[in-house]
Amino acid sequence: VNSITGTTTITSLGVGTLRLKVATFTGALTLTHNATSLILPSGRNITTRAGDTMVVVSDNLSNARVVWYQQSATATFSAHRGGVVQSLPNNTTTKLTYTAEQYDIGGYFDLTTSRWTPPAGVGLINASVRLATAQTVANVITIVYLFKNSSVIGQSFLWGNAVGLTPMVKLSMIVRASGTDYFEIF
Repeated sequence: VNSITGTTTITSLGVGTLRLKVATFTGALTLTHNATSLILPSGRNITTRAGDTMVVVSDNLSNARVVWYQQSATATFSAHRGGVVQSLPNNTTTKLTYTAEQYDIGGYFDLTTSRWTPPAGVGLINASVRLATAQTVANVITIVYLFKNSSVIGQSFLWGNAVGLTPMVKLSMIVRASGTDYFEIF
């Protein structure tokens, strides 16, 4: 496994003829697609991150083809209430707070503020909220909101039409982050 360091744009790899190479990146740089000498997946340039890995094969003319590219998991987390119930007043939008992390790869989730501030890029947010007690009245709507920078960007709801239900609401949304954007669940 070779390490690729630096920040200079790469337009060719010079791997030699008929070779297989595995490389990891130590930081951010751009791999520039070339239909002959540096063939990248999907024919698009790639901006690398520390920990990204690629597998490259070369033909008999030393043209390189990236046959596999894996981005590092630098912004993945799972947080929960750790068995502690949070009081949610009726008819009030309340920020959910978390008491424990299962994992936080990259350190982008702040447990003290219950905010996720991922690096720039596209990500997936999944949230599940289960009420701790059964409904005592019928026709109750439970709504989960996804906030980005203090503004609602998504919501999911469950209408409980019977007494005795213990509602669980799930929300899944693909988001784009700038590197300073933060996300919260209410």
